[in-house]
This record gives sequence, structure tokens and C-alpha cells, in this order.
Amino acid sequence: MFEDDSHGAKCLSTMAGCSPGTIIGSAPKAKYWLLRTEDIGSETISEEYNWIRGAEFADSVGADVCTTSLGYTTFDNGGPNANNHNYSQLNGKTAPMSIAATMAARKGMLVLNAAGNEGGGSWYYVGVPADADSIIAVGSVGTNGSYSGFSSHGPTSDGRIKPDLCAQGGPGYVCYSGCNFGNGTSFATPILAGAVTCLWQYKKAATNFQIMAALKATADSAATPNNRIGWGIPNMCAAASYSILSAVSVPSYEKDASVKIYPNPNNGILNVELEMLNSNDSKIKITNTLGQIILEENSSIQHLTFNIQHFPSGIYFVTISTPEINITKKNCEAVIYERFKRFSVLK
Repeated sequence: MFEDDSHGAKCLSTMAGCSPGTIIGSAPKAKYWLLRTEDIGSETISEEYNWIRGAEFADSVGADVCTTSLGYTTFDNGGPNANNHNYSQLNGKTAPMSIAATMAARKGMLVLNAAGNEGGGSWYYVGVPADADSIIAVGSVGTNGSYSGFSSHGPTSDGRIKPDLCAQGGPGYVCYSGCNFGNGTSFATPILAGAVTCLWQYKKAATNFQIMAALKATADSAATPNNRIGWGIPNMCAAASYSILSAVSVPSYEKDASVKIYPNPNNGILNVELEMLNSNDSKIKITNTLGQIILEENSSIQHLTFNIQHFPSGIYFVTISTPEINITKKNCEAVIYERFKRFSVLK
């Protein structure tokens, strides 16, 4: 889980920790993939590409929220001709990781990234990919809600306010071989990510951009955002009631909706049970991790059996959609309910 450094385990503990009387993370019952893309022994631009591959994997397994406590500006063996990111490049559109973070957000993932801990130095700007325009760059505040002097800030080179929001990172309570306080936007970011995940669970039908808009509009500095704390400290209850989200309701059928696939892993016959199926026009689709459709058919049968002996080894997704169970209207567009499950084929 932490291999050659404890940083990832500490960040995870702020969300997933569950030890009553010691620590309760901000989303202890969420499901997690912990991906390590940082090479602790060096600092090279290849680590940005490692992160891109990690984000692609997270998307392929259905992750809704991606939180990262990393940032890049300078690299080993730096110099005038190195790959270092100068201030003019902090526009969200130049660094590979920033471009990819924006792409992930526009695919529907809610992306959070630490602003950085350079606020007290001559270079005080946010790192890459915190400069991306479609993600939540997270700064740090102290226990009294005031700006942490170490927290990196904006503006970006194209004049945008950064960070976007703040959470307590000066200090945050983290665990690894015991629990203690630690400073850093690295801890503020997952603390906020867990809280945002709970909000999104409550407002499941919202988009990632609707969640971000509601958080900014109801944060404590929404009227006067600035380049130290952005829009400020979020208020989750207020965000849930904000106009963008108050109109978003969880489909009434969802509590009873269920899709079961078995056996998983599979190497021959796949069973799909659709307990929520009351439609005569439902579509069942199996895709691979590249998004390619492997199998597709319409059905009104609640128990389906597929012969997948010819499927190569790998991860696949079963997606079930129906236009009849629930249709909501957003901006005059019908949103068709879809539910997907992941399974793997082993040979």
C-alpha cells in the first residue's frame, strides 16, 4: 500500500480511516483504488505520464472521484533546456498531466489535486496539474479556518483563481504506524475528496461540474474568492441544497435497483440478473476497457446467460440501460438511466 514511502497511506487514512475514538475518515465506507504513480527516488516528467496511465486505469474500473496529492514544476537535472514548467506554462493547457486531468474531468470524473506546499517561498504558485481549469485544486487552512502560509496559490498564468477550495491541512490528522498531525495540502485534498464523495452519493444524478459549481457557490468566501483560499471552505449541507443540486433527485427506483453478474472472475458462461428490469425495451451491452462494444442486445428477460468463452482475458463492463424506468429532464435533454457492473475474464 505504501511501498517505499508512507505518503499514500497517510493520504488514504484521511478518507478511509475507521478506528472509533482515533480517526474516522471523511468517506470510510467508500470503495478505493490506491494507485502509486510517483517514483520517490527521482523527479522526472515521466511521472506525469505515469499519472496519466493511472487516471486512465481509474476511469476504466469505474472510479467516479480521483484525488491526487502530487504536483510538479521542476525536475532532476534541471536547467534552461530541461522540461521544467515555468510560470507561463501554468495555464492548464500545456503540461501533460494538466491536459489529462482536464480530459478526465470532461469525461465525467471529479478530479481533485493538491495545490502544493510552496506558498512561503519565492515560487509560490500551484503545481501541475492544479492549474487545470476543470478540476478542484485544494489549498490548506488551519484549525481556525485561516489560510495556511505554506499553501501554494495562484493566479494561473492566464489569470484564473487558484486554488478552487480549501480544507484543513494545517494540520490534518493522519495515520501510518500510529496517528498524528501532519501539515500539507496533500492531506487537505483527500479530506475534501471524501466529503465531496459523500455529497455526490447523496446527489447521484448530478454531474461532476454541477457538484463543483454548487461547492464553489456555497463556500464561505464565495462572494470574494481570492488566490489564497479560492472560494473558501465548502459547506456540504448548503451545497446539497443549492439550486443546481436541489433540482437533482435520486431516481425513486434506485433503492430497489440491482444488477448481479456471476461468476466473477469468469472464463465461460456469464449470468446477468436484472432485478430492476420492468421494461420491454432494455439494452444490455458488454464493452472492454477501451470502450469497444463486444456484445449488445435488447431484452426484456430478467435473467440472461451469455457464452463468453471466446472473450480474451481482461476486464469488461456490463451496462444496462432502459428509457422507461426513469427519465429526468435537464436542459431539455432526456437522461436515460444506466447501470454498469465490472467483471473480469481469466483464461
